[in-house]
Amino acid sequence: MDNLLSLNFWRSTTWLQQIAALFTIAAIPYAFFRLVIYKARHKISFQPKETYQEVTLLDHPLQPQSYWLQLIIKNRGFEMSKNAEAYISQIWKKDKFGSFVKVEKFRAPVKLKWSHEAAIFPIDILPRNSRRLDVCFMCQGENILHLMSEGFPSGTIKNELEFGKYVFEIVVVSQNSLRPARFLFSINCDEEWKNLKGASYIRSFIITKKPARSFIIYN
Repeated sequence: MDNLLSLNFWRSTTWLQQIAALFTIAAIPYAFFRLVIYKARHKISFQPKETYQEVTLLDHPLQPQSYWLQLIIKNRGFEMSKNAEAYISQIWKKDKFGSFVKVEKFRAPVKLKWSHEAAIFPIDILPRNSRRLDVCFMCQGENILHLMSEGFPSGTIKNELEFGKYVFEIVVVSQNSLRPARFLFSINCDEEWKNLKGASYIRSFIITKKPARSFIIYN
């Protein structure tokens, strides 16, 4: 068949064939927009000015002050993100030699709770809008890092960690998202509950697929 852009094609074909050709040409950018740009796409970010929260923990027997780390999940697509869920998929901890090793008892992904929701369940995220995700918190007077995930009494998966330096891999998926969104979250906590700190993306993961001895952190 002659090239669609050549004059010879348009002179030698019927008007029905020309209309069909125009529809074919128009369908390509439409399909790209509908299947790539229009679909729900998540961006995960840590914004220190917005994602540190100090609140009174009302469901705790002593109602202590608590310090929280959250992430911002934005739907960058033009359609509703349906049944969005977030997970911690892997955890590494820095050992005494300065290397990061996987937490032994963390053996499978756990779901996280969306901020301002009563329990852990999927939510919808409006197009071009964001939702907060609760990741972890520490309470005043405790040396425990609490994960905002479901508890597992068997102990094979923990939702409480001792203080130290960690890297969490956060994964967000939804029923109609283009692909899973992934984020590497560096967390540093010690005996002082208000010293809980988070940091965004770790360059070393791109090459090694695991935490390097030292982190190069950038936004």
